[in-house]
Amino acid sequence: MTKMASRFIIILQMFAGSKRTAFVRTSLIFLLLAAFGRVASEDEGTFQEARIELRASVDETQLPQNETTTLTITLKWFGSQDDFEIEPLSPPSMDNLRIVSSSSSVETKLDEGKQVTLRKYEFTLRGESQGVATIGRVQVNYRHTETGESSFLETQPIQLEITPATSPKGLKFGLLPLIVVIAIVAVISIFMINRAVVSKRETPPTSALEVLPPTLEERLLEKVREIESGLGDLTAEELYGRVRSIALDYLEEKHELAARSSTTADVVAEFEQKNLPEGVSGSLKRVLEACDEVRFGFKESSREEKKEILSLLREVLEPEG
Repeated sequence: MTKMASRFIIILQMFAGSKRTAFVRTSLIFLLLAAFGRVASEDEGTFQEARIELRASVDETQLPQNETTTLTITLKWFGSQDDFEIEPLSPPSMDNLRIVSSSSSVETKLDEGKQVTLRKYEFTLRGESQGVATIGRVQVNYRHTETGESSFLETQPIQLEITPATSPKGLKFGLLPLIVVIAIVAVISIFMINRAVVSKRETPPTSALEVLPPTLEERLLEKVREIESGLGDLTAEELYGRVRSIALDYLEEKHELAARSSTTADVVAEFEQKNLPEGVSGSLKRVLEACDEVRFGFKESSREEKKEILSLLREVLEPEG
Protein backbone atom coordinates (compact mmCIF):
# COMPACT_ATOMS: atom_id res chain seq x y z
CA MET A 1 0.00 0.00 0.00
CA THR A 2 2.93 2.40 0.71
CA LYS A 3 4.42 1.71 -2.71
CA MET A 4 1.12 2.58 -4.40
CA ALA A 5 0.92 5.92 -2.57
CA SER A 6 4.52 6.73 -3.56
CA ARG A 7 3.72 6.18 -7.21
CA PHE A 8 0.75 8.56 -7.03
CA ILE A 9 2.94 11.27 -5.46
CA ILE A 10 5.54 10.95 -8.25
CA ILE A 11 2.79 11.30 -10.89
CA LEU A 12 1.48 14.44 -9.14
CA GLN A 13 4.97 15.96 -9.26
CA MET A 14 5.21 15.18 -13.00
CA PHE A 15 2.04 17.13 -13.66
CA ALA A 16 3.05 20.08 -11.47
CA GLY A 17 3.74 22.39 -14.40
CA SER A 18 0.74 21.53 -16.58
CA LYS A 19 -2.26 23.83 -17.12
CA ARG A 20 -4.56 20.99 -16.11
CA THR A 21 -2.75 20.32 -12.81
CA ALA A 22 -5.81 20.91 -10.63
CA PHE A 23 -7.96 18.52 -12.66
CA VAL A 24 -5.30 15.81 -12.74
CA ARG A 25 -4.59 16.13 -9.02
CA THR A 26 -8.27 15.83 -8.20
CA SER A 27 -8.64 12.72 -10.38
CA LEU A 28 -5.58 11.08 -8.85
CA ILE A 29 -6.81 11.79 -5.33
CA PHE A 30 -10.11 10.02 -6.12
CA LEU A 31 -8.21 7.07 -7.57
CA LEU A 32 -5.98 6.93 -4.52
CA LEU A 33 -8.98 6.91 -2.15
CA ALA A 34 -10.64 4.16 -4.20
CA ALA A 35 -7.48 2.05 -4.06
CA PHE A 36 -7.26 2.50 -0.29
CA GLY A 37 -10.90 1.43 0.04
CA ARG A 38 -10.35 -1.69 -2.08
CA VAL A 39 -7.26 -2.75 -0.08
CA ALA A 40 -9.07 -2.15 3.20
CA SER A 41 -11.97 -4.28 1.98
CA GLU A 42 -9.58 -7.11 1.12
CA ASP A 43 -7.94 -6.90 4.56
CA GLU A 44 -11.31 -7.19 6.32
CA GLY A 45 -12.09 -10.43 4.49
CA THR A 46 -8.86 -12.17 5.48
CA PHE A 47 -9.54 -15.55 7.24
CA GLN A 48 -7.70 -16.16 10.49
CA GLU A 49 -7.48 -19.86 11.38
CA ALA A 50 -8.31 -20.83 14.94
CA ARG A 51 -5.34 -21.96 17.05
CA ILE A 52 -5.07 -25.25 18.91
CA GLU A 53 -2.63 -25.78 21.77
CA LEU A 54 -1.26 -28.91 23.47
CA ARG A 55 0.14 -29.06 26.99
CA ALA A 56 1.39 -31.91 29.19
CA SER A 57 2.02 -31.72 32.94
CA VAL A 58 2.37 -33.94 36.03
CA ASP A 59 1.23 -33.32 39.60
CA GLU A 60 4.62 -34.26 41.05
CA THR A 61 8.00 -34.67 39.35
CA GLN A 62 9.39 -36.43 42.45
CA LEU A 63 7.33 -39.19 44.04
CA PRO A 64 7.89 -42.15 46.40
CA GLN A 65 7.77 -45.60 44.83
CA ASN A 66 4.57 -46.54 46.69
CA GLU A 67 2.65 -43.41 45.63
CA THR A 68 1.22 -42.13 42.32
CA THR A 69 1.23 -38.99 40.21
CA THR A 70 -1.15 -37.86 37.45
CA LEU A 71 -0.07 -37.00 33.91
CA THR A 72 -2.53 -34.53 32.33
CA ILE A 73 -2.52 -33.93 28.57
CA THR A 74 -4.68 -30.94 27.59
CA LEU A 75 -5.81 -29.78 24.15
CA LYS A 76 -7.19 -26.23 24.05
CA TRP A 77 -8.72 -24.23 21.24
CA PHE A 78 -11.03 -21.24 20.84
CA GLY A 79 -14.35 -22.43 19.43
CA SER A 80 -16.77 -25.34 19.73
CA GLN A 81 -15.97 -29.03 20.08
CA ASP A 82 -16.83 -29.58 16.39
CA ASP A 83 -14.14 -27.15 15.11
CA PHE A 84 -11.45 -29.85 15.31
CA GLU A 85 -11.50 -33.61 14.82
CA ILE A 86 -9.04 -35.30 17.19
CA GLU A 87 -7.68 -38.74 16.38
CA PRO A 88 -7.68 -41.36 19.21
CA LEU A 89 -4.80 -40.75 21.59
CA SER A 90 -2.34 -43.58 22.22
CA PRO A 91 -0.93 -43.87 25.78
CA PRO A 92 2.57 -42.38 26.03
CA SER A 93 5.64 -44.59 26.21
CA MET A 94 6.98 -45.05 29.75
CA ASP A 95 10.41 -45.77 31.20
CA ASN A 96 10.42 -46.98 34.83
CA LEU A 97 6.70 -46.11 35.11
CA ARG A 98 3.42 -47.95 34.60
CA ILE A 99 -0.12 -46.69 34.01
CA VAL A 100 -2.44 -47.53 36.92
CA SER A 101 -5.62 -45.95 35.52
CA SER A 102 -6.74 -43.45 32.90
CA SER A 103 -9.66 -41.21 31.98
CA SER A 104 -10.65 -38.53 29.48
CA SER A 105 -13.05 -35.58 29.36
CA VAL A 106 -14.08 -32.69 27.12
CA GLU A 107 -15.79 -29.42 28.00
CA THR A 108 -16.64 -26.10 26.37
CA LYS A 109 -16.85 -22.92 28.44
CA LEU A 110 -16.75 -19.13 28.12
CA ASP A 111 -13.48 -17.33 28.86
CA GLU A 112 -13.78 -13.51 28.76
CA GLY A 113 -16.71 -13.79 26.38
CA LYS A 114 -14.97 -16.29 24.06
CA GLN A 115 -15.91 -19.94 23.61
CA VAL A 116 -13.05 -22.23 24.69
CA THR A 117 -12.91 -26.03 24.34
CA LEU A 118 -10.70 -28.19 26.58
CA ARG A 119 -10.09 -31.89 25.92
CA LYS A 120 -8.17 -33.62 28.71
CA TYR A 121 -6.55 -37.04 29.05
CA GLU A 122 -5.38 -38.13 32.51
CA PHE A 123 -3.08 -41.05 33.30
CA THR A 124 -2.35 -42.16 36.88
CA LEU A 125 1.26 -43.36 37.06
CA ARG A 126 3.27 -45.40 39.58
CA GLY A 127 7.05 -45.83 39.67
CA GLU A 128 8.53 -49.27 39.00
CA SER A 129 11.82 -48.83 40.86
CA GLN A 130 13.94 -46.11 42.46
CA GLY A 131 15.78 -43.78 40.10
CA VAL A 132 15.01 -41.68 37.05
CA ALA A 133 11.74 -42.22 35.15
CA THR A 134 10.71 -40.76 31.81
CA ILE A 135 7.39 -40.06 30.08
CA GLY A 136 7.91 -40.12 26.31
CA ARG A 137 6.61 -37.69 23.72
CA VAL A 138 2.86 -37.65 23.05
CA GLN A 139 1.68 -36.91 19.51
CA VAL A 140 -1.85 -35.69 18.84
CA ASN A 141 -3.13 -35.70 15.24
CA TYR A 142 -6.01 -33.39 14.38
CA ARG A 143 -7.98 -32.00 11.44
CA HIS A 144 -9.58 -28.56 11.12
CA THR A 145 -13.18 -29.34 10.10
CA GLU A 146 -13.69 -26.03 8.24
CA THR A 147 -10.50 -25.94 6.19
CA GLY A 148 -9.92 -29.70 6.02
CA GLU A 149 -6.26 -29.20 6.90
CA SER A 150 -4.61 -31.92 9.01
CA SER A 151 -1.60 -31.54 11.28
CA PHE A 152 -0.24 -32.71 14.60
CA LEU A 153 1.12 -31.43 17.91
CA GLU A 154 3.74 -33.09 20.09
CA THR A 155 4.72 -32.75 23.75
CA GLN A 156 8.24 -32.82 25.09
CA PRO A 157 9.47 -35.76 27.24
CA ILE A 158 8.99 -35.34 30.99
CA GLN A 159 11.52 -36.65 33.49
CA LEU A 160 10.61 -37.73 37.04
CA GLU A 161 12.52 -39.05 40.03
CA ILE A 162 11.30 -42.13 41.91
CA THR A 163 12.36 -41.99 45.58
CA PRO A 164 12.26 -44.75 48.25
CA ALA A 165 8.80 -45.76 49.48
CA THR A 166 7.46 -43.80 52.43
CA SER A 167 6.17 -45.34 55.65
CA PRO A 168 2.40 -45.36 56.14
CA LYS A 169 1.27 -42.20 57.87
CA GLY A 170 -0.33 -42.36 61.25
CA LEU A 171 1.67 -45.32 62.62
CA LYS A 172 4.39 -43.41 64.47
CA PHE A 173 3.17 -44.21 67.97
CA GLY A 174 5.21 -44.90 71.04
CA LEU A 175 4.92 -48.34 72.69
CA LEU A 176 2.76 -47.20 75.61
CA PRO A 177 0.10 -45.39 73.53
CA LEU A 178 -0.04 -48.43 71.24
CA ILE A 179 -0.71 -50.75 74.21
CA VAL A 180 -3.46 -48.39 75.44
CA VAL A 181 -5.12 -48.37 72.02
CA ILE A 182 -5.02 -52.18 71.80
CA ALA A 183 -6.53 -52.49 75.29
CA ILE A 184 -9.36 -50.09 74.45
CA VAL A 185 -10.13 -51.94 71.24
CA ALA A 186 -10.17 -55.28 73.12
CA VAL A 187 -12.57 -53.96 75.78
CA ILE A 188 -14.91 -52.52 73.16
CA SER A 189 -14.84 -55.77 71.20
CA ILE A 190 -15.71 -57.87 74.27
CA PHE A 191 -18.55 -55.49 75.14
CA MET A 192 -19.98 -55.62 71.63
CA ILE A 193 -19.77 -59.43 71.50
CA ASN A 194 -21.56 -59.80 74.87
CA ARG A 195 -24.21 -57.34 73.77
CA ALA A 196 -24.77 -59.23 70.52
CA VAL A 197 -25.13 -62.56 72.39
CA VAL A 198 -27.68 -61.09 74.83
CA SER A 199 -29.59 -59.41 72.02
CA LYS A 200 -29.71 -62.66 70.06
CA ARG A 201 -31.17 -64.52 73.06
CA GLU A 202 -33.86 -61.88 73.61
CA THR A 203 -34.82 -61.33 69.98
CA PRO A 204 -37.53 -63.66 68.65
CA PRO A 205 -36.44 -65.77 65.66
CA THR A 206 -37.13 -64.37 62.20
CA SER A 207 -37.16 -66.00 58.81
CA ALA A 208 -33.87 -66.62 57.03
CA LEU A 209 -34.91 -64.39 54.12
CA GLU A 210 -35.24 -61.37 56.45
CA VAL A 211 -31.84 -61.92 58.08
CA LEU A 212 -29.66 -62.57 55.03
CA PRO A 213 -28.18 -59.41 53.46
CA PRO A 214 -28.27 -59.04 49.66
CA THR A 215 -25.56 -60.88 47.77
CA LEU A 216 -22.83 -59.16 45.75
CA GLU A 217 -24.64 -59.97 42.50
CA GLU A 218 -27.92 -58.55 43.83
CA ARG A 219 -26.26 -55.32 44.90
CA LEU A 220 -24.53 -54.87 41.54
CA LEU A 221 -27.67 -55.77 39.58
CA GLU A 222 -29.48 -52.98 41.41
CA LYS A 223 -26.83 -50.56 40.10
CA VAL A 224 -27.34 -51.93 36.56
CA ARG A 225 -31.09 -51.30 36.87
CA GLU A 226 -30.40 -47.71 37.94
CA ILE A 227 -28.26 -47.17 34.82
CA GLU A 228 -30.99 -48.68 32.59
CA SER A 229 -33.68 -46.44 34.10
CA GLY A 230 -31.60 -43.30 33.38
CA LEU A 231 -30.12 -44.45 30.06
CA GLY A 232 -31.33 -41.40 28.15
CA ASP A 233 -29.94 -38.91 30.68
CA LEU A 234 -26.38 -40.29 30.88
CA THR A 235 -23.55 -39.28 28.56
CA ALA A 236 -21.52 -42.08 26.97
CA GLU A 237 -18.56 -41.36 29.28
CA GLU A 238 -20.77 -41.42 32.39
CA LEU A 239 -22.53 -44.64 31.40
CA TYR A 240 -19.40 -46.58 30.45
CA GLY A 241 -17.57 -45.26 33.53
CA ARG A 242 -20.31 -46.67 35.80
CA VAL A 243 -20.43 -49.96 33.87
CA ARG A 244 -16.65 -50.34 34.22
CA SER A 245 -16.87 -49.62 37.98
CA ILE A 246 -19.49 -52.37 38.42
CA ALA A 247 -17.37 -54.89 36.48
CA LEU A 248 -14.26 -54.06 38.55
CA ASP A 249 -16.22 -54.33 41.84
CA TYR A 250 -17.40 -57.77 40.77
CA LEU A 251 -13.86 -58.95 39.93
CA GLU A 252 -12.38 -57.58 43.18
CA GLU A 253 -15.05 -58.97 45.55
CA LYS A 254 -16.00 -62.16 43.72
CA HIS A 255 -12.63 -63.31 42.39
CA GLU A 256 -10.19 -61.34 44.61
CA LEU A 257 -8.42 -59.51 41.76
CA ALA A 258 -6.63 -56.17 42.16
CA ALA A 259 -8.75 -54.82 39.32
CA ARG A 260 -8.77 -51.10 40.14
CA SER A 261 -4.98 -50.83 40.38
CA SER A 262 -4.32 -52.56 37.03
CA THR A 263 -4.80 -51.77 33.36
CA THR A 264 -7.58 -53.45 31.42
CA ALA A 265 -5.10 -55.75 29.68
CA ASP A 266 -3.65 -56.87 33.04
CA VAL A 267 -7.11 -57.48 34.51
CA VAL A 268 -8.19 -59.57 31.52
CA ALA A 269 -4.98 -61.63 31.72
CA GLU A 270 -5.55 -62.26 35.45
CA PHE A 271 -9.13 -63.48 35.24
CA GLU A 272 -8.36 -65.60 32.17
CA GLN A 273 -5.68 -67.37 34.25
CA LYS A 274 -8.24 -68.06 37.00
CA ASN A 275 -10.24 -70.23 34.55
CA LEU A 276 -13.53 -68.40 35.00
CA PRO A 277 -16.51 -69.92 33.16
CA GLU A 278 -16.08 -69.28 29.44
CA GLY A 279 -19.24 -67.19 29.12
CA VAL A 280 -18.36 -65.02 32.12
CA SER A 281 -14.76 -64.49 30.99
CA GLY A 282 -15.77 -63.55 27.43
CA SER A 283 -18.54 -61.19 28.54
CA LEU A 284 -16.31 -59.36 31.05
CA LYS A 285 -13.57 -58.95 28.44
CA ARG A 286 -16.01 -57.42 25.93
CA VAL A 287 -17.49 -55.11 28.59
CA LEU A 288 -14.08 -53.75 29.75
CA GLU A 289 -12.73 -53.31 26.21
CA ALA A 290 -15.91 -51.47 25.13
CA CYS A 291 -15.57 -49.15 28.14
CA ASP A 292 -11.96 -48.30 27.21
CA GLU A 293 -12.89 -47.57 23.58
CA VAL A 294 -15.43 -44.96 24.65
CA ARG A 295 -13.41 -43.52 27.58
CA PHE A 296 -10.33 -42.93 25.43
CA GLY A 297 -12.32 -41.52 22.53
CA PHE A 298 -11.63 -44.41 20.13
CA LYS A 299 -15.30 -44.62 19.05
CA GLU A 300 -18.83 -43.35 19.70
CA SER A 301 -21.56 -45.58 21.11
CA SER A 302 -25.16 -45.95 19.91
CA ARG A 303 -28.13 -46.67 22.15
CA GLU A 304 -28.22 -50.26 20.89
CA GLU A 305 -24.54 -50.78 21.79
CA LYS A 306 -25.16 -49.38 25.28
CA LYS A 307 -28.05 -51.82 25.79
CA GLU A 308 -25.89 -54.70 24.52
CA ILE A 309 -23.12 -53.90 27.05
CA LEU A 310 -25.67 -53.72 29.89
CA SER A 311 -27.11 -57.07 28.75
CA LEU A 312 -23.64 -58.67 28.85
CA LEU A 313 -23.11 -57.32 32.36
CA ARG A 314 -26.47 -58.77 33.43
CA GLU A 315 -25.48 -62.21 32.11
CA VAL A 316 -22.37 -62.11 34.33
CA LEU A 317 -24.26 -61.02 37.47
CA GLU A 318 -27.53 -62.97 37.22
CA PRO A 319 -27.47 -66.42 38.80
CA GLU A 320 -27.73 -69.41 36.50
CA GLY A 321 -31.21 -70.66 35.85
